[in-house]
Amino acid sequence: MPSETLPTDPLRWLPFLTPAVQFLTACIAGFIAYKFGSIQASISRQQADTARQQAATAAAAARVAQNKLKSDLFERRLAMYNHVYEYIDTVLRDKVIDHAKDSVFLISVRPLGWLTDETVTQFVFKELRAQMIELSRLSRQREVTATGPERLALANLQEEASHKLFSLHERLAKVFEPFMRLAP
Repeated sequence: MPSETLPTDPLRWLPFLTPAVQFLTACIAGFIAYKFGSIQASISRQQADTARQQAATAAAAARVAQNKLKSDLFERRLAMYNHVYEYIDTVLRDKVIDHAKDSVFLISVRPLGWLTDETVTQFVFKELRAQMIELSRLSRQREVTATGPERLALANLQEEASHKLFSLHERLAKVFEPFMRLAP
């Protein structure tokens, strides 16, 4: 009798175990899917944060590059301004254009057209340079002219040319002013 109370056939439990195993498998699969989904959501949030940080870094780098460009342009324009200013001082002092210094000047201000606009280029090469050439021409002509009223007239013309060049010298800063600002 004892054998009747405890059945020894293991297949007898199979109809009860199959749904339990299926339910347990479904729960484990659901848990794994939830876990993977949570991990993917976390990765997506981290990627979004990284993208925002990279965008902010790129924007900051763009601002730095723009400010660097402004600074470089300012320094180059300032160098051009100083070349022109110093050369005018030399011509005002010497009253003549030295060909070697003139060549150096022309080479040093060659990029002026790329760093400024047409108004600055026209002012430097048409007005200033023309006045420097005129002052130099009058000075050289005065040197070779004998004494007398003609020499006195040349001295007066030379003085007028010097005053005009000096006034252009003072105007140089106003012509360069729009290009000497770091602000946009």
